[in-house]
Amino acid sequence: MNKLRRFYNQNSKGIWTLAIIIAFFLILLKLVDFWVGKHNEEEIQKNKLNNLSDSINTGDNINLDSNKSGVTGEEISKTKLSTDVEIIREFLNNCSEGKTEEAYEFLTQECKEEMYDSIEKFREYYCNNNFKEKNMNFNIENWVNNTYRVQMVDDIMATGKFEDGPVKQDYITLKKEDGKNKLNINNYIGRSVLNKEKSTNNINIKVINKNVYMDYEIYDIEVRNDTDNDILLDTKENIKSMYIKDSKGAKYSSYSHEIALVDLYVQKKQKRNIKIKYYSSYNSGKDIKEMVFSKVNMNYKRENNLVDIEEFKEIKVNL
Repeated sequence: MNKLRRFYNQNSKGIWTLAIIIAFFLILLKLVDFWVGKHNEEEIQKNKLNNLSDSINTGDNINLDSNKSGVTGEEISKTKLSTDVEIIREFLNNCSEGKTEEAYEFLTQECKEEMYDSIEKFREYYCNNNFKEKNMNFNIENWVNNTYRVQMVDDIMATGKFEDGPVKQDYITLKKEDGKNKLNINNYIGRSVLNKEKSTNNINIKVINKNVYMDYEIYDIEVRNDTDNDILLDTKENIKSMYIKDSKGAKYSSYSHEIALVDLYVQKKQKRNIKIKYYSSYNSGKDIKEMVFSKVNMNYKRENNLVDIEEFKEIKVNL
């Protein structure tokens, strides 16, 4: 033991130097193994994606970003990607090449009704705004379910890099219509027919349908006033007084600033149709359960703009 202690005391500097060198090389070896493993994994994923893109026939101007959902990370089947990307590719190329009529036929009927009820509007507000050149490039990524994020680049040849070009973005959703794949574009997800209604204190509110966008939802509503007084659905004094609520209890307020007060006014024995927009970004797992008008004035004096807080009632419609 004394000999070992004496040997250590005489050579401690050399021993520690050697230990540090060995530790450094061990750490370096670990880092090299990690880098090689990560590089190999990236190459495997890249080869998988290249093979996937080749088998899907994306074309020279289409970049398929991933075979996984950008939101959930769920892997998309090659069959679904092949079908979806092909129809999106045809639509984008028609828009880029100025084939407006052909591109317009890709749209669902609900998209035409909601956004572009004529080819002229589609050409002016969608094609002319997004497609400045004939030879454009597109990056397609599955976002969630049948919705894809599409990035549009004017001139990739100038830099050779997709990210360096001027980029515009859209969310495109595929939907079956008469057995054919059609598209909802310009961040429009789609329409759901609801036909849910509730009668309270002789006021009937019918929620006809909703149109879902990436950042909000718009509901078509019919209000029938069977009372002997004029009513006001909301005073607009508080944006939280008109809202929708999901299955988890989260509330989404209305864009009350976009609604004129006169549109919330319903005369006695009359009915009115209203569109109300709500702050509710698209989430395929969200389940809206209820529409609430928490401050309905049951005896509104429009000529004096008189609101009596004693006359407030709450009306809820189960969706």
